Amino acid sequence: MKINKLQWEGGNLSLYVLKLFCAIGIVLQHATSISYENIILHPLMRAAVPCFLFISGYYLTENGKISLNKIDKQLRKIIKLIILYNVLF
Repeated sequence: MKINKLQWEGGNLSLYVLKLFCAIGIVLQHATSISYENIILHPLMRAAVPCFLFISGYYLTENGKISLNKIDKQLRKIIKLIILYNVLF
């Protein structure tokens, strides 16, 4: 099976790279005190959260339809992490 450099069974590499930059933007927005006078970085970082959510929602679909199986797996994973963090901290 020939694999395209930007496409493989797990998804689209371009979207994962964009999601990575969005995650970095979200972390920077919360971790640093970037002033609102910064005309370039502030709008980009504010767009990171919606972009991150859109990409995550895209991966919850199969053939354009919402996959309840994937949503169930993700919710179980999130609930397990919440319980783990509450026990540890």
